[in-house]
Amino acid sequence: MDHNKLIAQKAKQTLKPLGFIRSGKSRIWYKDNGWWAIVVEFQPSSFSRGTYVNVSVTHFLYESAGWSFHVPNRLNGFASAEGDLDFDEKVEAMANEAAILSKNLLEKYSTIDAFIDWYSNEDRSVMVN
Repeated sequence: MDHNKLIAQKAKQTLKPLGFIRSGKSRIWYKDNGWWAIVVEFQPSSFSRGTYVNVSVTHFLYESAGWSFHVPNRLNGFASAEGDLDFDEKVEAMANEAAILSKNLLEKYSTIDAFIDWYSNEDRSVMVN
């Protein structure tokens, strides 16, 4: 099976039941929470076929041409479609870990008061676009 199709399949099984939507045919899944979203990106590598996983919060409080990762999180590890015999199991584990982190982020940033607390207390220099 093509590694991109496998990633899409594992992400769909894990993230769609939580309300995530796939952005076209990309490796990006998002959960729209009104004024903010959780974005799960199965990021490719330029060196090897496979994936990293980023789970981020983006706020829609100002216009942006694309996704802005205001609270970025990269899960540990890289799953290689070339060298890992258990690639499908690694991708499934990454999707499950992304789902758990997404649930935690949903609780942490779900209210405007939680956002104000983050904005008032966090070092926003970690913002990346």
